[in-house]
This record gives sequence, C-alpha cells and structure tokens, in this order.
Amino acid sequence: HAVLDSAEEHITATTAQLDLDNHTGVLHHATLFFPNRHIYLAGEEVEKTGELTYHLVDGWVTKCDPQDGKAPPWSFAWSKGYITQEGFAHFMNTTLRVKNMPVMYSPYFAFSTNQHRKTGILLPELSQGGADGTGILLPLFINLSPSQDVTLYGGGYTKRGALGGAEYRYVRDENSKGIFALNYFRDRHDDTIEDNFKLDGFLQSRENRYWFRGKADQDFGNAWQGKLDLDLVSDRDYLEEYDGGMLGFIKSDQKFNQQFNRGFESETTYIRSNTAQISKSWTNMSLNGELRVVDDLTDTRSTHHLWTLPRITFAGSHSLLPPQLDSTGLRAFAENTDFVWGTEFVDYWREAGVGGRRLDLHPQLKAPLHISPYLETTATAGVRETLYDVDDNSAISAGYGSGILTRYLYDFNIATSTIFMRDFILPQKLWRMTHMIRPNLSYTYVPYKRQTYLPSMDGVDRIAAQNIISYGLDNDFDLSGMGKNSGAAGRKLVYTKFSQSYDIREAQRDLNGPLDHRRPFSDIAIEAGAYPVSSLSLIYKTQWNVYGRGILNYEL
Repeated sequence: HAVLDSAEEHITATTAQLDLDNHTGVLHHATLFFPNRHIYLAGEEVEKTGELTYHLVDGWVTKCDPQDGKAPPWSFAWSKGYITQEGFAHFMNTTLRVKNMPVMYSPYFAFSTNQHRKTGILLPELSQGGADGTGILLPLFINLSPSQDVTLYGGGYTKRGALGGAEYRYVRDENSKGIFALNYFRDRHDDTIEDNFKLDGFLQSRENRYWFRGKADQDFGNAWQGKLDLDLVSDRDYLEEYDGGMLGFIKSDQKFNQQFNRGFESETTYIRSNTAQISKSWTNMSLNGELRVVDDLTDTRSTHHLWTLPRITFAGSHSLLPPQLDSTGLRAFAENTDFVWGTEFVDYWREAGVGGRRLDLHPQLKAPLHISPYLETTATAGVRETLYDVDDNSAISAGYGSGILTRYLYDFNIATSTIFMRDFILPQKLWRMTHMIRPNLSYTYVPYKRQTYLPSMDGVDRIAAQNIISYGLDNDFDLSGMGKNSGAAGRKLVYTKFSQSYDIREAQRDLNGPLDHRRPFSDIAIEAGAYPVSSLSLIYKTQWNVYGRGILNYEL
C-alpha cells in the first residue's frame, strides 16, 4: 500500500522497493497520475530508473478518472513502455480500447506526460456515412515555438475524394493572437436533381471545395487595437454538409468563440462578411476604420452587395469650457455643456449598381437644464450635413447625375427623469436591498425632408422625420452586502421596464380614406429581469399593441 506524492506525480502501488538515494526502485500493480496533463498510467510492473523516468510492463494509459471495478471509457493498452526525463512516454504493441474492447492496433505509440508541446501525430478521426463512405483524417501537430504551431490534416472519404487541411496559431501576448485555418476537399461527386444535399434544387458540381477562415486580434500599443475576421467558402452547401468532425463548422465556431469571443455567421448564411478593423481610443473620443468584403454564395449572384473600402468614424464629446471654481451665469452653463460629434466617411463599392462616397457630419450640443432640484433634465440640439459623390454602375441609370449631392437636417431632444430610492435592511443585517423607481419623459424632433433624390445604401441614407413624445418607468431592486467584512459585491436583483411613445405627426396627418386610421401610440415595450444568483439571469421581453393586436412577440 505504497503512496508517493509530489507536485509532478502521484503514485500508488501494492508493493514498492525503493532506493531513496538514487531515486530508483520497483513498483508492483502501480498507477501513476500526472496532474499537469491529467493523465493516468498503470503497469503490472513499473521500474523507476530515475527521479522521473520509468520502464513499464503490461499496462494502460488514459485521461479518464478511473473507477473501482470499471474499465475507463477509453484507454491505450501496451506490453512495454518507458518514460524519459523530458516527460515523453513511448509504448510498444499498443491497442486502443473502448471499455475493454480493442478497436485499433499500433506497434508504436508516444505522447508527452507534461505540459510541454511536442511535434507528433495526434489521434486520427474515423467516420462512416452513406454519401461519403468511410472517412479518415490524420492530424500532424508541428510545434514551431512556444508561441506558435501548425497542425496539418490529411485523409479523405472512400466515395468522395481526398480531404486536407491546415491550421496555424500564434500568440504574441494576451491581446495579440491569431488563428488561420483551411479545409480543402477534392470532391468527385456531382449533384443530380434526384441526389442533391437537402434536396433544395441547388446542384453542387465543384470539384475543388474549401473553407478558409481566420481571426486575429492585435494590440499595437498606445490604445490602438486591430481585429481581422476572414470567412471564405467555396459553395453554399459545404458548411452544412460537413459541419461535424475536427475540421467541421461546429468545432471551428466553438474554438474561435472561446479564443476571440466571436464566432462565425451561421452555416446557412450565404452572404458572408470579411472585415479588417482598427481603432484608437481616448478618454472621450474614438476613431475607427473598417474594410468589409462580401463573399456571395448564392447561386445566381444577382444582387451585387456593397463592399466597404473603407469606413472611417470619429466620435466623441468635449466640454465647451474647462471648469472653474467660481463660475456663474453663462460661463457656468458653458462649462456644463458638451460638444458631441459623430463623423463618418464611407466608400461603398459594388460590381454593379449604385455605390459611391458619403461624408456624414453630425455635431450636437448637450447641456443640463436646471428646471428643478428633483429633476435631471438634459437638452440636445444638433445639425446634420451629408454629402454624396455617387457612382452609378446600374444597367439602367438611376439618374443621379454627376457632382456632389447634399442633405441638411437638424434635430432636437429634451429628456427629463427623477429617482425615488429607499434602502431596506434585510434580516440578520447582512444585506441591504435598494429599491429605485425612475420615471422618464423625453421629446424628439427631426423635420421631414424629402430624400428620394439620394441613393439608398444603408440606414444613414434615409433619416425619418420625428415629432415624438416618449415616456417610461424603470423599477430596480439592487442587493449589496453590509459591513466591512461582508465581502459581498453589489449586484442587480430584479428589474422591470415599461416604455411607450406618442407620434404627434401620426396624430395630425390627413387620412387616406374611410378605412385609414391614425395610430399615434406605439406598442408598449415591457422588459423584466431577475438575477437569483450572480451567475444566472432570466430576462423576459414583450410588446403589447394598444390597437387590438395584443401581444406581438415574446423573448425569454
């Protein structure tokens, strides 16, 4: 009943004979656990030849936690093996077992027992399908350096053809890393009307099929950040047809989500975006640039989608005057007034259709209004100038002509709210619950402007007129710990939100006949949330139509 414990290994054996001076000995019916890799090794006889080196006879290896009287879900069994000082395990006459059933044999097998990555062949992937036949994929891992590696994949399907792939990964620091991967499939199969994927009428006849994807984050220093997202596919069926396995869409999307907190558009999305972004942040300003290229997988490609080459936005806010200790009157008003701006330049390109360059300038002044000590009131007023230089590549000209097109608008908003708040001390005086009720009211005005003479490429090209009163009620319950030693951080517990608006333009418009009716009131938006524990949130949203249509949608 011998037990040997250290940070690198945990060993149990029925009997042990040890030379403590030379770190050698013989262990019988021994199990070795390496916590750094969560690997279990067992052998009928284990000869300890050094501090961390072994010879093993008749044993097995697995990453599954062993249970008394039960075979592990999978393991490798072998007749002889040894572990080197570098933590590399070599085995002869190896059999892959599922439970106790042997499924594959190899005369030699090796892997690392520590956390140091090493070049070598990874476990193969086997598949069986009616349309593809038997498939095999064998990965080869190549360790280029501690901060970068490559994995190559080779294999294929008996009924379809050869399959290959490659994945390159690198890490520069916590905020600078990238993964780029390629699948290549030489497909011998051509779809027919009776035999096509999903039976949707799309006939796949490409011999060379592929999926190239990649993402990268780069910290350039001095608050400059870059992001790259690539997603190029040969045909619209590929990601759905081959979504499983180590090269499939599902595992790739999970991997990129885990590493970059952003995955790919769904496998059924036929218009796929590829973007490169760079941004710079200051305390009250941000500068962003973007290139966007579209990969169109539709069979007709009749719609020529806009490419963004490039889009540049510059937004921020700044006080009109620096604050002073003794400020009164107009100067005090100016010190509390912010100059807010949003600027965008975009160059839209498309193979056929209307594109061009657009410059949108939207400066605003935002100032608090001291109407009452019990009200928090803010007024915002702005002007908007938009300039267009249109490229009309339509088959039939849309008639925009040449030169610069312009649009001028102004806008105004005033918003006010107040807060009713009370603290409740819960039993045992360990927790405090804060209840806040916040009614709010706002008015927004944007004049009507005919804009049909302008091209329509995105939402900025059509600014709707507004003469709207909006109102709502927020209700919050927050929880926080009490006392210096409570150690409990504050968090939201329960909240509700109700909001609606009244459209004055709609209420005053002329009717278009006896069947036309004015509908100035918007749907009532209702939202409720609960956070029973810090790691769980339940959110419910709905909209209720006040003109007899009832509940329009639910979101939970």
